[in-house]
Amino acid sequence: MQHISTGTGVYVLLSPRETEVLRHLASGLANKEIAYRLHIEIGTVTAHVSHMMTALRLGNRVQLCRWALTHRAVFHGEAVDPAHVAVPDIDLAA
Repeated sequence: MQHISTGTGVYVLLSPRETEVLRHLASGLANKEIAYRLHIEIGTVTAHVSHMMTALRLGNRVQLCRWALTHRAVFHGEAVDPAHVAVPDIDLAA
């Protein structure tokens, strides 16, 4: 399980599978593609994405993707404190 600080003193747990789903989501894959690559049902991917958005208090998958890209340490098994990480400007037009 990944322990991740939300910056409010609350720690979120992401399972290894959720971390895999998040990695694929951040790379731009759709739920169907993630399900295919991980050999799981689309509904399972949807459930993982929903749980992560709720746990991290994010409103949509774009925010979840941005969070993942901002907090790359999650993919290396480190706990991170988002309050101490600068959010990069992302050029959505590119």
